[in-house]
Amino acid sequence: MELNFTPTEGTGLVKLIPHASEEVKDLIVKLLIYNPDNRITASQALKHAWFRDIREQDQQLKAGAQGITT
Repeated sequence: MELNFTPTEGTGLVKLIPHASEEVKDLIVKLLIYNPDNRITASQALKHAWFRDIREQDQQLKAGAQGITT
């Protein structure tokens, strides 16, 4: 089954979340691209700048568990 929706111009998601950081706005827009061929993958999303702090904390925890200081 193939669904074809009429293209519709929205108001823009970014306008609905003015308090959000530019990084998270960028990530959300990339996650919500309709065409899956153009949409960010889960792996790419996890490498996005918005997750930088989490990745750094994870690396620190792993280094600490191994007895290595950074």
